[in-house]
Amino acid sequence: MKIRKKKEAPAKAPRTGSSRRQRGQYWKVDEAISPTMIPYLFWREWGKARDRGDYPFLFQLVADHGPAREHWGNDLDAFLEACRRGRSAIPGLAPADLFRIRLEGPAVAHLIQCRHHDERGATSFEAERFYMLRDEQKGWRVHQIDRIDVPREREPKSLRIEDFPPVGQPG
Repeated sequence: MKIRKKKEAPAKAPRTGSSRRQRGQYWKVDEAISPTMIPYLFWREWGKARDRGDYPFLFQLVADHGPAREHWGNDLDAFLEACRRGRSAIPGLAPADLFRIRLEGPAVAHLIQCRHHDERGATSFEAERFYMLRDEQKGWRVHQIDRIDVPREREPKSLRIEDFPPVGQPG
């Protein structure tokens, strides 16, 4: 019986990081989010960062003085610890389907996304509303995310912005 030696694969060239990468898996927000970006593309970048576990990136996408940031006392470490404990406890950090975008002028956007809306046997599903504000230098930032439970009988497409609690206005 002959034993063949496996040929060694040619050495791969070292990978050069994308210009959007900062260090390791973390991306630079100012290179991924432009001031002219539309809310839908912002939401897509949010989802990509969530999927790769880039929580420092997500923290930077939250408005500095909004209720979403105040929940963690404006502390990145507290936010990262909450993310490590469980993404489902933090609104906006679990994968969901987008159902509605409503713009209120050039600087305010509402996005509604739903989770578990297509699961059999469920009595309800979760809906989240992103309330976003646009800064002329930074672009869109999440001011507040609200989550509600919706009875299964209701269609996700029928959800309206008014179904969510009032928004805490920025100071």
